[in-house]
Amino acid sequence: MTKRTEYKTIPPNTMLYRAALTVETHPTPRLCSDTEKTGVYFSMNHPWLSENMVIEYDTDLLISVYKTTEPITVPIGKYNSSGGSHIEPEIIPLNDYVNTPHGEYYQNHPAIELFLTHENLSKIEYIGCYFRTVKEATEIWCRS
Repeated sequence: MTKRTEYKTIPPNTMLYRAALTVETHPTPRLCSDTEKTGVYFSMNHPWLSENMVIEYDTDLLISVYKTTEPITVPIGKYNSSGGSHIEPEIIPLNDYVNTPHGEYYQNHPAIELFLTHENLSKIEYIGCYFRTVKEATEIWCRS
């Protein structure tokens, strides 16, 4: 018996975040070696996952901010699910994002790693970006 794929719909005006070395007003889809699908990864609802990329890569990065302009339907799976950082806690001990200054919001809007394919990238709008240094990200997200 074939397993049926389940889907969820991301509503309009949902905030998305992406860490990169350059400003990406229109993110370019790339082949994912894990899934062999082409698309772009985002952190949905808040920047926690994207900002942790600064720590994981140990380099200052721009965090681009987007919002969805219309509903986007995506399959539920490994790369479209509530998730945590890709950083192993034994290597870099991260704070639980609930204990950060915006913890109440984060608690009610869980971190989602979202993978959007080419056809869905036209349904997002670039809002702006900000620069996050390794030092800042470490002070915000890492336990001392």
